Amino acid sequence: MMLEIENQKALLTIAARMLGVERFGADAQAIGVRHPDEDRIRAVIVLNQFHNGTCHMSVVSDRTKDWAFPSMFERVARYVFEFLDQNRMVAVIATSHIASQIAAIKGGFQIEARLRNGAMDGGDAILFSMTRETCPWISSGGSDGERTQT
Repeated sequence: MMLEIENQKALLTIAARMLGVERFGADAQAIGVRHPDEDRIRAVIVLNQFHNGTCHMSVVSDRTKDWAFPSMFERVARYVFEFLDQNRMVAVIATSHIASQIAAIKGGFQIEARLRNGAMDGGDAILFSMTRETCPWISSGGSDGERTQT
């Protein structure tokens, strides 16, 4: 799989349509996930709501699972923590989206809280976060880039 950041307008439009929202805020940045042999986006990761070293992450996909590979998690984490110089990523995931919660945990996110009526459909949601210090994809002891936790 390939990550791409070119053509932000198109990626954000795809993500908004898949998520069922009109649009994202002006600070939104999108990362597209594409199979090298296909001419379609498999998933879009949207980073937005940047404030005080924290950004919000939303992920939408075509419901296939082969795009969520370990090096993708590492590359997104490095982009957020090293290139964008953020200290925390947060994601709000509906309690009904079990597969998304599992993916977040496998990606290095930790459960922070339950948000009553916090999901887009009005149901409850779980707040997940990953900090630069707890990120399993960035070595805290050097620049070897190996995963530091399992």
